[in-house]
Amino acid sequence: MQHSKRPLLWLSLASYLAFLACTEEGRPSGDEVGTSLGTSEDESDADESTDEGDTTDTTTDTTDTGDDGLVWPNPEAPANSDPWLVEHHDEITELHPRVLALNFVNAKSMADMQGLLEQIVAGFAEGSRYHGYADPSAPAVLHFELAYLVDLRDASPPPNWPYNNSTLYPREDPQEGYWSFDYEQLFTEQFAARYGIVDPNDPDAGPLPLCELVERGLVHEVWVYGDADVPDVTRGRGARDQALL
Repeated sequence: MQHSKRPLLWLSLASYLAFLACTEEGRPSGDEVGTSLGTSEDESDADESTDEGDTTDTTTDTTDTGDDGLVWPNPEAPANSDPWLVEHHDEITELHPRVLALNFVNAKSMADMQGLLEQIVAGFAEGSRYHGYADPSAPAVLHFELAYLVDLRDASPPPNWPYNNSTLYPREDPQEGYWSFDYEQLFTEQFAARYGIVDPNDPDAGPLPLCELVERGLVHEVWVYGDADVPDVTRGRGARDQALL
């Protein structure tokens, strides 16, 4: 039986503060992180995008802790790795991590990305229902919130552009990581301008770099939506896989 080859989309999720320490320069220190989590084989036309990137802010008000203070994030503990999380580990009833999602796939619309992400969010929520298989009324604990959706596609790719991901896709040269993705670039001032995210309590500070977004509790995780079935992502992957055999 023959199967038609379709582009494979990958979604890389990284909770940067949980795995990497931010340096004074606003860049991560430590090894590259990122996990292939979701795939989609749907084909669709891309909608209009810009080279500088457009950000859709789906932010809601800071999660209310209610009467029992067992929901995170909250005004007392807005960021990752806050001591409050450790102190109340056994009492927390809901987690609402705020996601910064980046779309680099020229052939996929923002709606395509959001649709896949919403499925993944729903899957995480369902999987967080304690003994849900035995208790249909068990509530979900993990509720990812798609706080910011950033369009990093090309409005018009350069002539003869060989990749499915845009020119803004941060490629390692030379390649060091498994996916050829240069995670450090996400922490730069250049990418801060592309995110275009400001602190609503301090708008005069301008667009904030990723470390600041994480430290202020505006972002808890970064999800990267990319096309993995192309050389810029998978180059060298075969040789590495062969070495593991």
